[in-house]
Amino acid sequence: MAHWYEALSGFTFGAVRGPREVINDPQLKANDIVVPLEGAGGKLTSTISSPIQVHGVAKVPARRAPELGEHNEEILRELGFGAKGHRRPARKRHRAESQGTRGLKQRPESKERTMTDIITENIGGILRVELNRPGSKNALTGSMYTSLAEIFDKADKDDSVRVVLWHGAGDSFSAGNDVGDFLKNPPGPGESPQVRLMDAFVRFKKPIVAAVQGAAIGGGTTMLTHCDFVYAGESAKFQLPFINLALVPEFGSSYSLPARIGYLRAAELYLLGERFGAARAAELGLVTRVVPDQNLFATAMETAQRLAAKPGGALLDSKRLLKQGFIDQVKAAIKLEMQSFSEHVRSADAKEALSAFLEKRPPNFNKPKTQVAAE
Repeated sequence: MAHWYEALSGFTFGAVRGPREVINDPQLKANDIVVPLEGAGGKLTSTISSPIQVHGVAKVPARRAPELGEHNEEILRELGFGAKGHRRPARKRHRAESQGTRGLKQRPESKERTMTDIITENIGGILRVELNRPGSKNALTGSMYTSLAEIFDKADKDDSVRVVLWHGAGDSFSAGNDVGDFLKNPPGPGESPQVRLMDAFVRFKKPIVAAVQGAAIGGGTTMLTHCDFVYAGESAKFQLPFINLALVPEFGSSYSLPARIGYLRAAELYLLGERFGAARAAELGLVTRVVPDQNLFATAMETAQRLAAKPGGALLDSKRLLKQGFIDQVKAAIKLEMQSFSEHVRSADAKEALSAFLEKRPPNFNKPKTQVAAE
């Protein structure tokens, strides 16, 4: 030590002591700074606490620091993840959560926030897309249509994404269009946020798995016709209320739905516009399977995981071959639908129907028919 005292003269220094030597320091013991250490095991039974003593507050035993990953399962459960680390859809969520607390804690892999109303997350090649407006039953605004189109276009080109898992936050999948936003920004002929999403669906080459709980209204139902697997919770309620709003079908469903379930059944759904449940949807062939709500997300995730494990090239080609016989008809239907939709959405009947919806009153379609100019 004499050498070091000479070499480091002028510097403040001291010998480095081991933890046991420090703990046994008589000055620390005399000042009640050494406390028991719980849970460490082995021979280390004490540690050093704060030298500050608050009058009337007794010193308490210290606990060892956890091992790396020791409390993973407990933390994941607290954050709403299942046993395998996959998040369950929350029953009640608030908009503020999406902006800071909900879903922004550590996740298994990469996460990306597209906007507060849509959350995406890549989990082992599965892109989870969550509609996140639970207070509005995940009704879609124009900006959400645009953002969803961008999400699907980007995912289609991203080799790290093999499957999309699509679901809604809260107690609903989607109530379709946000009527207030829709009245301010009705889609017109040609390019529109809705058409961008329709085109993205038609182009999308990878499997889409949907988990549907609660309300799936209007577009919340017709968008599902572009999914490859649709799992419905027992709470799911579907409706195609376009006729009630003086509108017409969209998302190519005027072709795809009759082709899938037959004209008479499609006419019943569209021309009456009445609500039907998950069991009826399964009977019609609109959903893959009905499952208990508590198993819905896990069931959809399991299918997504199985798809993600398949050979990618064969998976994409199989979907393409399955759809080649009718994809051109769907494209043609979308074009015709949007021409008609853009006319009807500007009609007096549509304005009355949508205004009555917002004002919570029955519509009156006996008013004089005049064309409403686009805003």
